[in-house]
Amino acid sequence: RRTAGLRRVGAGTGDLDRGVVLAMSDAPQADRMVAWPEGEDAQRRLLARAVSVLRSSGVVAFPTDTVYGIGVLGSDARAIQRLYAIKDRPPEKAIALLVSDAGQLGEVTDYEDPDLRALAQRFWPGALTVVIPWRRESPAALAQPFDTVGVRVPDHPVALQLIAEAGEPLATTSANLSGHPSALTAKQVSAPFGVRVGLS
Repeated sequence: RRTAGLRRVGAGTGDLDRGVVLAMSDAPQADRMVAWPEGEDAQRRLLARAVSVLRSSGVVAFPTDTVYGIGVLGSDARAIQRLYAIKDRPPEKAIALLVSDAGQLGEVTDYEDPDLRALAQRFWPGALTVVIPWRRESPAALAQPFDTVGVRVPDHPVALQLIAEAGEPLATTSANLSGHPSALTAKQVSAPFGVRVGLS
């Protein structure tokens, strides 16, 4: 029978800066990095803008509980190819999905196992990534030519809100060029991706 793999990554780095920033590909370079606002109305407007970017095959950089990530809609094959180009990521390396809760697992896999559910309940949200077989007919599976996919629920309120508002899993990878250190601050995101996040 098919089995799921498990790995724990980057748990509790403690170094992610507290200044939350979203970087979006729909703005001129000078306005691309947007600080997370204080008020709920302003936060909702910024999230709506970020979702609009995602639904236009755009790329959004955002903080997670481990490192900053750059993400696109998991079902958008064109946007996923942009992620590979932005990062100079080798095509044989899959891109993981971030989901808002364990309930979204059904959107990407038919795999069922009591141990998987128990681990998800215990460690999600958090840094546990599960590697599971795709549900081949899912839109996200059609966007990536691999047999399995890594999935996790990030423990960060902005990331969770963004995924929930997007209404589907986000294909997300760390906001760094392949082979370079992961970005723990907004400044580190801006340095390599100030121009690249706007690739079309």
